[in-house]
Amino acid sequence: MIIIKELQDIASAIRVTSCLLLPLIMNEDEDNLLAENTSDVLPLLSGMIQMYNRNDQRLYGFSFIELVDGLSKLMVRGRSHTFIDQNLVDLLLNLLENSAKNNDLLECVSNAILNASFDEKVQRFLDSDRAIRIITCAQNNSRSQLVQKNCEAILWTLNRIPHRHCSTISNSCQLQGHIMISYNRSVIAMCLKIRDRLKALHYSVWLDVDNINGGVLESMAQAVEDSSIVLICMNEQYKQSYYCRLG
Repeated sequence: MIIIKELQDIASAIRVTSCLLLPLIMNEDEDNLLAENTSDVLPLLSGMIQMYNRNDQRLYGFSFIELVDGLSKLMVRGRSHTFIDQNLVDLLLNLLENSAKNNDLLECVSNAILNASFDEKVQRFLDSDRAIRIITCAQNNSRSQLVQKNCEAILWTLNRIPHRHCSTISNSCQLQGHIMISYNRSVIAMCLKIRDRLKALHYSVWLDVDNINGGVLESMAQAVEDSSIVLICMNEQYKQSYYCRLG
């Protein structure tokens, strides 16, 4: 029985290792293949994270940060996170609240919470006064810009960010770069009309159907870099999309 248990542990370690490596070597076009090959490992990975109780503890040779980072990378792929329960969310929130001196851990944990927060069930776990207080406190007090960005994005997914009014632009010559339009395929017809209207007003417009060259992510990243304005045509499908989460 001991030998069988050891073999099971070795097999689990190999499965987890493979699971953590796949997001690093597969691109977004292989998303479905990744989901098929990692779905049964995710509950194991989640369980390992919940077993964590010391900063120096290693499970199957992995540190806690490595496990959470791996889970975070897998969660961004857009599947329903049925393996995430209230206990795991509470563990991550407790770490976000009590790890102020460990930026690496805070960045990893806040990113995991962000990627999980797109799931409706996880949103219910996070939509409490305590969770919002912890996330807001981390956003306001962390020295890490990544933690601040992640926490702001979490609050955005929970619809806890107030709308802000920005100054208007009356002349297209005021813009140094183009206007980038980001959207979900379900509203492409409307976006094409917006593009044509802006071009008629002599604005330079970037839309993926006109400008994608080479890799999708590389082209979009360059478009953001060169833009003066990013116009996001927001709907629920866009909010849940893979590319929106990466942003």
